[in-house]
Amino acid sequence: MLNETKGKSLEIIWTDIPAGRGKVFVKVRFYLQNGHSIVQSNFSARVTGNPAGWIKQVEFPVLRGIKSLGDDYLLVPRYLGRMVRNPGERVTDFHFTHPGKWSMQFIAFHGSNILNNNLVDLKNGFKVNGFQRGTASDETGLFLSTADGQGYHKDVEISRDRKRKGTFNLKLTHYPQFDFWPPVKSRMGVNFSYSMPYPVRLGTYSGGTKKACEIYRGWALKQEWMRRGPVNKPNNPDQGVSPKVLNCAFWGKFYHGAGKVVPEMAGLRDYLKVPMNTHWYRYKISKFDDNNLEYFPLDPYFKEGATTLRDMGIGVMPYVCYAVWDLDTESWARKNLIDAAALSESGKPIIWGLRKGHPNAWMNPASPLWRDEFSSLTLKLFEDGGVNGEYLDVMAAASKLCYNDKINKPHGGNYWSRGNRTMLERLRSETKKITPEAFFTTETFSENYIDLLDAFLTLDIPRYGWRAKSGYDNYPLLSYVYHDYAIPYGSDCHQTLDPAAMRWQMGLSFTWGVQPTYSNNMIYPPESKKPENDRYTREITRAWYQAGAKFLTGGIGIDLQNWVKKTDADGNVVMDDNGDPVLEQAYSVETGKILTINTKDKKL
Repeated sequence: MLNETKGKSLEIIWTDIPAGRGKVFVKVRFYLQNGHSIVQSNFSARVTGNPAGWIKQVEFPVLRGIKSLGDDYLLVPRYLGRMVRNPGERVTDFHFTHPGKWSMQFIAFHGSNILNNNLVDLKNGFKVNGFQRGTASDETGLFLSTADGQGYHKDVEISRDRKRKGTFNLKLTHYPQFDFWPPVKSRMGVNFSYSMPYPVRLGTYSGGTKKACEIYRGWALKQEWMRRGPVNKPNNPDQGVSPKVLNCAFWGKFYHGAGKVVPEMAGLRDYLKVPMNTHWYRYKISKFDDNNLEYFPLDPYFKEGATTLRDMGIGVMPYVCYAVWDLDTESWARKNLIDAAALSESGKPIIWGLRKGHPNAWMNPASPLWRDEFSSLTLKLFEDGGVNGEYLDVMAAASKLCYNDKINKPHGGNYWSRGNRTMLERLRSETKKITPEAFFTTETFSENYIDLLDAFLTLDIPRYGWRAKSGYDNYPLLSYVYHDYAIPYGSDCHQTLDPAAMRWQMGLSFTWGVQPTYSNNMIYPPESKKPENDRYTREITRAWYQAGAKFLTGGIGIDLQNWVKKTDADGNVVMDDNGDPVLEQAYSVETGKILTINTKDKKL
């Protein structure tokens, strides 16, 4: 191993590492700017041999045995965001992919030793711990990210360290791209090289959650997905968020035919009196999630229903399963769509079993054939179905390693995200010729598509928090990093939900800037089941539309400086037995303090 210092950088080189019949050479370059505490590192490796072996994955960095910082928090950008309090004791194993579940490319860990007596009581099993307590005076943290603005496939793993009690591990995995597949010896050369196409950032910082998000946001604002500009001040109004989404205060995620959905939406429109859109499911003749993507013929009254809703000013956005094609459809064989599928290492389609007995193949967005087919379906929905929006299910939720070298260079790479971006650019261009207010949304949040989608369906609050009962809480990291650039909406709230659960879910969505939503198979006339639920929803949606829209749609998260040094009657800081300042909460439910926000100066 060789170490060499060059100005502000350090290079570590490993040479002649045995690897089968060949050798491996590895170089890692670390660079630290003046006045910074976060190191930028670049990884490269070369294999020699006859033939040279291929590097299938690179695990870098690997951090093991991360110890407690006192009262500490692990921040994980899974979809909307996750927070694990005291992760050395509570974290469950995570394995997320970017682009996909790892929605933003950073992990942060911070804590306060002064507040070490504020730890979670684990004696009686899991309990929702509540949300972040605010930054303490001694708050310090660890920051890890990849600075990849091109959407390369990568994984993050988080696990509790079973060998070192009270600690946890972090690992990033990166995937080189191959020239062909499978690896036939006669085609393989005497050298194989891989240079990671983006740097890794690792270091420490002073501060808490908001500071970690600010560090990441400083990099993110320079990436291509920021080119549209803030949702309320787009750089080019013609390319901005559709007004149907920007001005929306309520979504109806409703199901089945026009004869049911139209009166449901009309009744709520007259009751709520706010702009709204319908997220429409099960509107076609075939069963839900069957015969993808053979969506035609539609329900015979669908277009009439869509036209009626649009005449009432309601946006019409049908569900489409963006990612797959049903293998038992006639069109799969006739159109030879295996050529557009995402193939596994064995050369077979990667399967998603959406319905029992009806396997669906994941389609590769890098395929021109797939993009042609999906674009054709979309144009038919807009032209023949009369819609002005489309929901692209799971587009942002996943990416796959693919091995069809007729479409893309196999294994690693950024073909999945680039293919999706190419598709979205095409869909937006073609549909805006039909209706200028055309809008597109997808399931979950992923930063790679912010500038090309109008909103993101986020179901984190009802589905991944209190229901899952895992070792994490939901936390709005999206609100801190991107909320002035990206619009979330969605919930599983409905009229017959327990009123306390309804208020918790709807109120939390409101606070985090998630546009309010009803979602259920059956929607009843307002106030006919549990009147308090509809009344609360009316309060929330009108407050959103009449007073809060410019802050809740396109606002940005603020951080309460909640822990302050306690002072005595003379104004002196109170110290504990160890000589550390005693901290007390400035804001809590118990104190009943009213928060007044100066929206001009953005201060409390």
